Amino acid sequence: MNERKERLALVEIERKLLDDGDGSYRRELLRKLEEYQQFVKSRLDGGLDPQGFDIFNKLRLALESAKDTLFDFK
Repeated sequence: MNERKERLALVEIERKLLDDGDGSYRRELLRKLEEYQQFVKSRLDGGLDPQGFDIFNKLRLALESAKDTLFDFK
């Protein structure tokens, strides 16, 4: 995805979060992030070669950061 499309996607997420009066959109995003985290954890726990482990560990850290950002978004 190019930078312009990525920025448009972020703006759309931000807009939806700002308009999310009942918190349902935020809960849905958190649920999806948690699903991704479970998948990544299962892959890490299942054993990977060093390169695969590095990739999935970086993905794990990115998902944690995304959840933190979502919790902090006002």
